[in-house]
Amino acid sequence: APDHHQVRRIVGLSLPQGSTFDLGATEFGHMNHVPDGARIVRFQRRQCCAHLDRARARRTVRASRRQVGISPAELVKGPMITTRNETAPYGVTFSDGKHTALADAVAADGGREAGFKPFALLEASLATCIAMTIRMYADRHGWPLPDLEVRVAYEQSRGEDPLLRYDIDFGSADLAPDVRERLLRVAKACPVHKALLNPMKIERRDLSV
Repeated sequence: APDHHQVRRIVGLSLPQGSTFDLGATEFGHMNHVPDGARIVRFQRRQCCAHLDRARARRTVRASRRQVGISPAELVKGPMITTRNETAPYGVTFSDGKHTALADAVAADGGREAGFKPFALLEASLATCIAMTIRMYADRHGWPLPDLEVRVAYEQSRGEDPLLRYDIDFGSADLAPDVRERLLRVAKACPVHKALLNPMKIERRDLSV
């Protein structure tokens, strides 16, 4: 086991001499104090680092939400999107009340390809969320990402589960290997990424007449 000063330095706790704590069995994000009178009985550095990384990612996501002005209510309920059919088939305008965009079907399905395909909007939701989250984290640490690019593609083969595959191109950014790894971990913490990985229900609401 490490000595008292090593543990105190790694986990950032004030450990009185002779106090105790079972560090290996603890979720580090929930440690508030060390009980009096015990000794350090177990320590796993790799587990400690993993917990610290997860805690750092959670702090990053919270800071990112504050910077873009996303309230907890919006994260739970999401903005209301409404649609309106265009005159020409099969264009559909959609709006969140502040911004409006156009979706359309491909020519093979009778559309004019005048707007986004519906699945492209699904891809865009993940790509834009990843890009925003990475940039916010990088800005806070002073890491310029002048030509960051995120690419997402929806894939589905017969008999297989659908897959959203993405890649992240940092372009000309001069990033150390450990910084690149941190940014790739942060990408997985973006709200849309987490929402798509969780089981999700789709329900139709009955309109009152």
